[in-house]
Amino acid sequence: MQVDYTPNPNAVKITLAENRFGAKSTSVRKGDTPEDQLLAALITLDGVDNLFAYGDFVTVTKEETADWNALLPTIESRM
Repeated sequence: MQVDYTPNPNAVKITLAENRFGAKSTSVRKGDTPEDQLLAALITLDGVDNLFAYGDFVTVTKEETADWNALLPTIESRM
């Protein structure tokens, strides 16, 4: 797993070791119940606003008030 910061300070790109999502993109918002277990685990975290998944990566967008220093270790523990 590799975490890359994006030009958006509220979003990070997390590259996975495998192509988990294939050629179909998936967007998930807070309150959604995705079938994918990883996306379901991530969207329920306090501070996560939405997710975008495609191929071997997930872009996590946090809520404005959330702090990456607190949120990233929790995200990494769910991966």
